[in-house]
Amino acid sequence: MSMSPQTSASRSSGLGGPTRALLLAGSLRTARAAPLAAALGIPTAALPIDGKACVLSWWLCELLQRGLADHVSVAIADEADRIFYERIAAEWGCEQRFSVWVDRAPHRGAGGTLRDYCDDQSQGELERGILVVECSTFGAFELGHFLGAIEPASEATVLATAAGQPCGVMHLTAKAVSRIPTIGYFDLKEQLLPALAAQGGIVPAIQTPIVPHRISDLRNYLALVAGQAQGVASPASSTASSLVSESAEIQGGANVASDVLVGRGVQVHAGAVVVGSVLMPGAIVGRDAIVARSVIPPGSRVPAGARVIDEVFASLGESERGRS
Repeated sequence: MSMSPQTSASRSSGLGGPTRALLLAGSLRTARAAPLAAALGIPTAALPIDGKACVLSWWLCELLQRGLADHVSVAIADEADRIFYERIAAEWGCEQRFSVWVDRAPHRGAGGTLRDYCDDQSQGELERGILVVECSTFGAFELGHFLGAIEPASEATVLATAAGQPCGVMHLTAKAVSRIPTIGYFDLKEQLLPALAAQGGIVPAIQTPIVPHRISDLRNYLALVAGQAQGVASPASSTASSLVSESAEIQGGANVASDVLVGRGVQVHAGAVVVGSVLMPGAIVGRDAIVARSVIPPGSRVPAGARVIDEVFASLGESERGRS
């Protein structure tokens, strides 16, 4: 594949206006579901990244509120997951320019999913091409620079790190999408981009200084949260993200480290110690409990004195495991 690296500052033609965006979210009930999402029973796109936003709401704000896209769709493989996404879009007031698209052939691969989605849209909706985002890869990439650097003549443009690592974001024209077969498995990075290059096309790689986080397992997710706390996930920001929700209650005598994400309605009781972890909405950490390098699912209760270390916590209500 021939990829021509460019920095966003070196190109300025752009697309001339908002484009359409498709977020690839997959399903919780497939063999390829991310281990963390499967363990929590929560889609990767619904995982919180700070005290206010989750992955999906961050993309909605980035794309819609900044005028980078005129419509955002999320592609899922299971109708049962629809409620997660529609609820998030409604909470952020984006439902009028947001839609959930259920993949009718979930084993078609990312390329096949994209082709089937585009076949369901009118030709005018894809006039400026489509921005494709993998929800399992996250980074505050400053996509305005990326979209502004795209040459309209390029059938495909990839966002990549300075080291050439794909960031899970690419822009494709309708012509590029039409090259994807209508049947069978087809991948975007492994099949479509090489096919375009084989036909003589150059696939520009617009570089970003942001190193993406792959949100697949406990370790990588906690690394993303730690980066948010330190402000390194978005160098363009002068301040670190606020990881503590305004509605959370942290009692006096509790010790919650600066790298802990505390979701809405969370309660941390006196004497508890929490470090390097995520407390999801509605979670309760009991008195004198210790939570380290772990994720506490929504509504879960860590009993008083419990020890939760290096795990995705499951309810301790029926057992005393984890107690010292």
